[in-house]
Amino acid sequence: MIGEIANWEVLEEPSLRDHQYIEITIDSSVKNWTFTRYKTRHGNHNIFLKNLKPYVNSLLGAFRNRQNEKDINEATILLQNSVIEACNKSHRTKNQNLSPTPNWYTQDLEVEKNRLKALRRRAQRAPQDQRNARFQIHKEELKKYMRKVKTAENSDWKSFCTKASNPYGTHYKAAFRKAIKPAELIALNNHDPSGNHLKIAQDILEKIFPHPANSNSSTYIPPCTANDCPFTKGEVATVIHHLSKGKAPGPDGIKNIIIQQIFKKFPFLLMELFNSCLKLAKFPDPLKVGNIILFHKHGKSKTEALLTGLYLCSWQ
Repeated sequence: MIGEIANWEVLEEPSLRDHQYIEITIDSSVKNWTFTRYKTRHGNHNIFLKNLKPYVNSLLGAFRNRQNEKDINEATILLQNSVIEACNKSHRTKNQNLSPTPNWYTQDLEVEKNRLKALRRRAQRAPQDQRNARFQIHKEELKKYMRKVKTAENSDWKSFCTKASNPYGTHYKAAFRKAIKPAELIALNNHDPSGNHLKIAQDILEKIFPHPANSNSSTYIPPCTANDCPFTKGEVATVIHHLSKGKAPGPDGIKNIIIQQIFKKFPFLLMELFNSCLKLAKFPDPLKVGNIILFHKHGKSKTEALLTGLYLCSWQ
């Protein structure tokens, strides 16, 4: 981490402690990925189906003309992109404010903070015989500012807790959030402990999801049995009906309720997808992409707890 520090700077922002803030800029290749989530609770399903309708004929043709694994992968990608394009035109997306401004931090406190910064600059630029007196004035004003900030923060927190209808709501989670320890990446046994966090995470994923023994498709020997009958509309309807509406979507952001709406209006579209997979004995690669979330499980050692995770794939 020290080798990735590109720059650091001591800020003039007044803090509630006897030290200053240090801003460190890290030059790292690790990126944070965000995924689109659609608001489907309040409807707009008819608008979505209307926007999806122009793509249906081309999608049916793509699935019916598939000949190999590459064709079904391209048809699945086309289906995902068409559904996402229709969702973008029909549903609003969920926007999460990662760093909201606190309600208790008013404009008066901002003005007071800027005044403290000006007093500090004047003290630093004052002549040598006046500098101590200037810093003493700044110190006294800083104490007043800290008192105002604490008073505003405590008053707002008290008001927020008093108005809460659920005793185990947001205020409860915020108060006990510090008791939840963050996930730690620990090198597994019989593995080289050297390397960065990405190397350790890769070892954990290979432990949870080992590579199949027969990964080469050329070694696959088809069974000498009759082909299965194509899926019927009733069989597909039973599976689609029992999809959980509250389950988190995969990277494509397509929820189960959207899949159910597609099947109600265009049932043969999903039937062509499933029967194509059955006929070619292949599962589309785009639907294998998912988010893996590692978490600790109480009652287990740290190494065993790391082997517990959630896999959120597309079209669950």
